[in-house]
Amino acid sequence: MAVWVALQQCRLPKLTGVQAQAGFADDFHLDSSAEAAQPLAVDHLPVGLSFVELGGNFVLDATQHEESCSGGRVAVAINTSGQYCGVVQGGGLVALSPHQLEQVFAAALAAAPGVFHGLNEALKTQAAGRDSACPDVPYAARGFLG
Repeated sequence: MAVWVALQQCRLPKLTGVQAQAGFADDFHLDSSAEAAQPLAVDHLPVGLSFVELGGNFVLDATQHEESCSGGRVAVAINTSGQYCGVVQGGGLVALSPHQLEQVFAAALAAAPGVFHGLNEALKTQAAGRDSACPDVPYAARGFLG
């Protein structure tokens, strides 16, 4: 999530092609002023949502204590369009059944809008010069998935 926020704030210097005598762009003019800086197009980049397995159920955004008791972890990468961009499992978790995988995907899809909303609100808060503490991200799927 931190990388997603950092890339949202990234600005690139403006490059303008300089015409050569032959009529094609032979070189570039770099305008490094803050006013001319252009945002990096990263709206399509995904955020990873982490689930841990506890007693056959999955918990989204587990606490450190919950993670220490878990049998494994599954992370689902999802973008603002609700597209799944990747999934990885680790921590000794046995292969997920199709039913478990469906549950994790559904929970990630339900939680994603709240996550992106919270991240965008944090960006707006920081841009407005207010306290830059990240607001609580409302997870629609917080808790146990059975």
